[in-house]
Amino acid sequence: MRPTWINLGLLVCSTALSLVLLETVSRFVYSVSAGPQFITSNGSKLKSWTEPGQTYRQVSIEYDAVTNITMKGYRIPEVRGNPEVIFIGDSYTFGVGLSDNETFPFQYGLSRSVSIANLAQPGWGTGEEIDRLEQVLADWGWRPRCVKLFMFAMTTSVAGGNDIVDNLAYNKDQALRERCRLKQSSKLHYGLEYITTAGAKSYIIQIFCVF
Repeated sequence: MRPTWINLGLLVCSTALSLVLLETVSRFVYSVSAGPQFITSNGSKLKSWTEPGQTYRQVSIEYDAVTNITMKGYRIPEVRGNPEVIFIGDSYTFGVGLSDNETFPFQYGLSRSVSIANLAQPGWGTGEEIDRLEQVLADWGWRPRCVKLFMFAMTTSVAGGNDIVDNLAYNKDQALRERCRLKQSSKLHYGLEYITTAGAKSYIIQIFCVF
């Protein structure tokens, strides 16, 4: 009769080999995506997710999503005049893998009958998003009633919630605290509400964390 440690070793080896075999087979059945490809309507190479005036398809093994970017460089719906609500965030808010009318900013505007602008940019952190917001307000003269800022955060993995890493690198937390005055809101049960000013008019920044 073989010693227990030999049997245990054989069990470990056979389990490891089985897992390697299953992983190899699964890679043939369900190939690992290298990320979305971008197919533009005119066949040109896409310079960025929000290249002004572009219409393209986000294509991967999981989705084929039509994406339209306005001439000002943000995802539709296009705003006529002043937007009531501005959305800022990264790929989650932009709607990677979703067609225009499937993104939650689009659905929010449709369901509430309000004009919205989706200024989200995949790959950006909160600091860059705030910078873009300030530039837009200065350059285009927009004065929204509310700005909804979405952060992608995960408690189980810092790398999973890339906004945490982006914000640490960008080091904008102190600047954000200096610009904004924290105000607890009884109307919000899932976020925080900040009050700040743009020129002569105040607007609300609502911050949501996505886990």
